[in-house]
Formats: sequence, structure tokens, C-alpha cells
Amino acid sequence: MPLFVNNIDLNKNELRNAKVQNLASDPASPTTGQIYYNTASNTLKIYTGSAWKTLAIGAQTLETTSNVTFNDLIVSGNLTVQGDTTTLNTATLTVEDNIVVLNSNVVGAPNTDAGITVERGSSDDAHIKWNETTDKWQIGTGSTFGDIATSADVAAVTITSLDDIGDVTITSNASGHFLKWNGTAWVNDAIDLGTDTAGNYVSDVSAGTGITVTHTPSEGSTPTVAISNNYAGQNTITTLGTVTTGTWNGTAIAVASGGTGATSASDARVNLGASAAVASASLPQKLAFDVGDAAATSFVLTHNFSTRDVLVQIAEKGSPYGIVLADVELTTVNTVTVGFAVAPSSNQYRVTIIG
Repeated sequence: MPLFVNNIDLNKNELRNAKVQNLASDPASPTTGQIYYNTASNTLKIYTGSAWKTLAIGAQTLETTSNVTFNDLIVSGNLTVQGDTTTLNTATLTVEDNIVVLNSNVVGAPNTDAGITVERGSSDDAHIKWNETTDKWQIGTGSTFGDIATSADVAAVTITSLDDIGDVTITSNASGHFLKWNGTAWVNDAIDLGTDTAGNYVSDVSAGTGITVTHTPSEGSTPTVAISNNYAGQNTITTLGTVTTGTWNGTAIAVASGGTGATSASDARVNLGASAAVASASLPQKLAFDVGDAAATSFVLTHNFSTRDVLVQIAEKGSPYGIVLADVELTTVNTVTVGFAVAPSSNQYRVTIIG
């Protein structure tokens, strides 16, 4: 194969049925402008003087004035679009910037509203916009907008009385008034138990024979009830409160009705179940004493039963709670003396007296 060592000038004649060199990898020691066809990647490559670059092979041209279409495009540097319209037909738009600038070409005094519009098909579009005329953010649909309130707007609203609130009408404030709904608005008025409330309430108090009631039926009335001195009352009192004064002069109250059925203590004991052969028997009573102080060996216990007919039991206060035998003397009708050979410890024993 002949080797050309100089440039070949075809003098603007066609090179027909030509074929570039086919290689499976980049050739060594290339020179700027050298081209070859890479059979491994099926691409046409050119050496730029520092690296091999792949030349695009396809139906579309790539000129500065060409209209081109790409499947995927990654721009590593800055992208500047200077046309009048930029259309994004994407289902998802991801923007890394946290600030999006609108109206970036405005200089001097602003006079154009700016915002975001949501296309809603057959319904009115929804908008968020900055109104340059009022210097306020607004939201709305179609051509109807309302201002978005700021903390300054809320702070500027002054409510000095309840009637500054919608549906509230205040007239002639008075102590004891409530707000109540009159069917149209909330109004101030006193609550009338007869017309403004539901449920049970007392509108009047009626007097019976021998009883007088003094009051005027109205809200805030204080009825006064008086019973005449000669009022006989009912034959049977079915409800009775606490009697704090006076003397009972009636017949004895039966045991079944809560009484003793007797007028004397001895008869009452018998009626209440005291088991005795004589009417002078008394009901048993019980007292208990803790004894022991680690010093004394004898203790006088006062029971005030007014009798020596008593039973005395001494037991341990702790486990196993055994019965203790000690000296017991029925000293007087109101006292008992118990004695121990060794002084018991603090509250060691429990003494029970029944009489």
C-alpha cells in the first residue's frame, strides 16, 4: 500500500466511494484532525489535538441556527435561553434552587403583577400573585382575588367590643346580661326563665292551710314561708329533718321505728336485747387499753362502768397474740388494776374490759 508523506490536494474534486479507516480502538500517536471509524462503538471519531471526540451521526444537523431534538440532554455548564417562550412538557419538574425569580428583566419602578397560575381545565384557573398596585400577595380563581393577610394586617384589626364581630349586636349593656341567639344575630339580654329556658323550674310557690308565703313571682324573688302558731299539721310525719332543739313529749318510739320502745334505761336495755333475768341488767360495753412502758409493773385502768361485774382479758399485741395471765384486781366500780412480775415493754400487752 503506497504511503503518502505529503498532503494530497484534490483541487475541489470529489472523493468518491471513499472509506475512512476502521479500527476497534483509538489509534496511537494521533494528530489534530485525524479521523477514523470505531467498529466497537459504531461511531465516527476525530482527534481534537488533546482527545478523541465522537462525531454525531444522524439525520439532523447541528448548526448554530438549527432546530434540533434530543432524547436526553445533560448540560454541565450554564444554560441560557434567550427566546421568547420556554415550554416544559414534563410530568415532574425538579428545581434545586430555593429561590425562583420572576420578572427578572424588570428595571426601575415595577408596574407588572407576577405569580403562578394553575390550569384547571373547564374550571377557572387558580392563581397566586403579587399585586404591584396594592403591594400585596393575593390568591383567587378566574379574575376574582383576595388579599393574603399578614401579621401586620391582623395587628391592624382592632376589636373594641363584641359588636365589632359579625352577627353580634350589643345594645345598652347591663349587669347580668348574656349573649343569646334571637334567630338572626347574637344579642345581649337577660335570661328569662319563663321564655328563654327549657326544662323544669318553679314559677310560683303556693301556701297551704296555716302556712303563708310572701313573695312576688319573678326572677330574683326570695319567698318567705311562715307557719302559724296553732298549726296542727298532719296526723303522720313522713319526712323529718334534723331536730336540734325542743323536748320530745310524745309516746315512746318503737324499736322497729328506730326507738327503744321504753321511757327508762333499764326497760330500753331489755327492749334492745339485753339477755338478763331482771330488768336492771345492762347492755355489755367494751374498752381496750395498751399497757407497758418498760418501767412500771402495775397499771390502773379506768373504765367508768360503775360496776365490778366486768370481765378482764390480757393478750400479747404481737404474734402469736397469746392470752397472758397476770394479777387482776377489781379495784373500784370504775377501775381495774393489772400487775406483772416484770415490767412489760412499751405497749407490749392489750387489756380488754367488758362490763
